[in-house]
Amino acid sequence: MRSILILSVFSIALVLADTGCAAAALPLEVWDKTYGGAGHESAKLVLQTDDGGYFTAGRTGFSTADVWFVKTDPNGNEEWNGTFGKTGSEWVYHILQTPDGGYIVAGRAESWLYGVERSEFWVVKIDRNGDEQWNRTYGGTDYDSGNSIRQTSDGGYIIAGATRGLYSTGLDFWLVKIHPNGDEQWNKTFGGTDNEYANFVHQTQDGGYILGGCVERRNLWLIKTDPSGTEEWNRTFGRECFDSLYSFQQTFDGGYILAGTTYDLSVERRYLWLIKTDSGGNEQWKRTLGGIEIFLVKAVMESSDGSFIIVGETDPFGIDDPVRIMLVKANANGYEEWNRTFTGIDFYKPYSLLQTSDGGYIIAGIKNSDAWLVKTGSKGNIQWYNGLGGTGRDNVNFIQQTSDGGYVFTGMTSSYNRGKMMDLWVVKLESDQIEPDEVSTRSGAIPEKPIPGFGFWAAVVSVIIVLFRKRKTLGGE
Repeated sequence: MRSILILSVFSIALVLADTGCAAAALPLEVWDKTYGGAGHESAKLVLQTDDGGYFTAGRTGFSTADVWFVKTDPNGNEEWNGTFGKTGSEWVYHILQTPDGGYIVAGRAESWLYGVERSEFWVVKIDRNGDEQWNRTYGGTDYDSGNSIRQTSDGGYIIAGATRGLYSTGLDFWLVKIHPNGDEQWNKTFGGTDNEYANFVHQTQDGGYILGGCVERRNLWLIKTDPSGTEEWNRTFGRECFDSLYSFQQTFDGGYILAGTTYDLSVERRYLWLIKTDSGGNEQWKRTLGGIEIFLVKAVMESSDGSFIIVGETDPFGIDDPVRIMLVKANANGYEEWNRTFTGIDFYKPYSLLQTSDGGYIIAGIKNSDAWLVKTGSKGNIQWYNGLGGTGRDNVNFIQQTSDGGYVFTGMTSSYNRGKMMDLWVVKLESDQIEPDEVSTRSGAIPEKPIPGFGFWAAVVSVIIVLFRKRKTLGGE
């Protein structure tokens, strides 16, 4: 009888631990790999390739770092790597796989000309084996940076960024069209007396382009051009000195969603601000989501149901107060459906937001010195959370869902580098087996790294207490 009782306790405990504790649904780690040499390596972006492997890009070096990229097989084993650099430092801003199976790595390169430091936009095309096909820089004599690159319908590429001439006082929008072989076809600048910098570009259905960015980090500026780069129209959104636009995305209907903050002078607080435009840049609606004081918007994205999800950071109330993650969902008309604030001990900073195949969301970032993932359901309730890494510093910069329903993220770590500085870090996780029912409360505190098996043993203790009380009651009768 005692053995049957013990077996029953463990059986019930397993059920309770599996269904009632979010930590029990943590996805298992498939592999955890670091790549690097004797220097400082970090990764900024990762993508799953057409052969099921992964391509990640970042930087390597010390005071003057080069662009570095690594191609792995599906199990994270390195197949090849490459380094590109000049006399100064280089940064990577964008990667993509091309239809021929190769890759584009785009970023910025610093160099010196007659004792003057200058910055150029830099694009490298490599084949599927990692061999360089062409290598080009674009720019003038002072500062040029490309923040977004897209492949165009003719097989070439369009680049958007910022440029400043040698004797200019400010930055201008910069649009560059390049041939499939990397040769520049044309370039255009747009701007006034302020600093303007473009952060994204898309080719439109008529063969033209739309580019967008910020004016002095206050206003958002959209420009539409024809296929040759000639301006057709432009739109500006925001109030000077009171509004800041941080993130934007093209929507399924061809329009745009813009997210930022707006300052309410009457209460001296900053709130979340959303603007929706049509494909012609005409404002369709504008919403201020009151009651949500927010410090910084990290990302906005359109969900699969046509609604909008925004992740940001709340403003700390004091020097010792932690930054909190804020997740907000607005419906297709911009009205708030829900908001969630996730608090944690010390500090949490979100870097990457992704909608998952089950309709939920995953946020990747750092807390203290660990890489952290927070997974929510479609209503923003926490399903699971996890800190990854070792005893050193571990950062995550970008996360992507993989074709098998799992996740891959990339960043940098000093936990496994045997006394060196930082290594490029890539981790693959299995698909999480979350049931449709969500299991947490409206807002939640993100604790330190979860205690393995806590949910199971808590359930065991609970069941033992219940059975003990029941037995005592029966004995008393």
